[in-house]
Amino acid sequence: MVYDNEKTYNSKLYASEWNTLVGDLMTNIEKDIFVPVAIRMVENAFVACIDDYIVVRSKICQQMYVVDGGSVFNVAAAPNCHGSWITMKQYGPYGTWEWIGKINETDAGEENPGGFEYNHGYGGEGLACYMHLSGSYETWTAANGTMGCSPDYEVTHLDDNQDWTEDTAFKIVRDSTHVYFYIDDELVSTHTSKVPTKAMGFFFEACSYMYAYGQTPPTKEARAFYKKNTFEQTT
Repeated sequence: MVYDNEKTYNSKLYASEWNTLVGDLMTNIEKDIFVPVAIRMVENAFVACIDDYIVVRSKICQQMYVVDGGSVFNVAAAPNCHGSWITMKQYGPYGTWEWIGKINETDAGEENPGGFEYNHGYGGEGLACYMHLSGSYETWTAANGTMGCSPDYEVTHLDDNQDWTEDTAFKIVRDSTHVYFYIDDELVSTHTSKVPTKAMGFFFEACSYMYAYGQTPPTKEARAFYKKNTFEQTT
């Protein structure tokens, strides 16, 4: 059985489908190099290889309510829904890395079109990435330290002229005291605090945010697209 790219929002894959998906990712991150990778998919969050891209998709989920005896109860399991992939190969600690990616520009969620993290989901162990957060274009860093989900980040809000919805050239340059972020070869931010100093994995992520019962849902689902075979270290 081959992997069905059209099977969206369903993490219940046959073993052969999962093996094909993992193989597709590992052979399409760096050109001509086999890169071990971990994939995170939960209900309504999905990773797929579609045409020229590795795509992370996260569907907007409405919070569920039940009425019992006239009382309304919120029975939502979680406030958000993450999908991601990260390489087990770690890069650095210092150097220059470039790749091509894009996003869907959702107005309620996170879209990470690439970056580095020591352990995905534990930013306190190190982070340097691009972020589209509920309509805001940003760059993020967190220094390597203790494991935790809410570390002290350095965040730069980029100008309103950013648009990552078409193929965009991303570049991160790291040394022991700085992280430089480039968009299409233009320096857009420099971080000098919360600088990670370990080698880290390369990752992409999409996360939808749930909305309350009765509210209008966001207009687009969260998506992050990595263009296959474009990631490379140039220095």
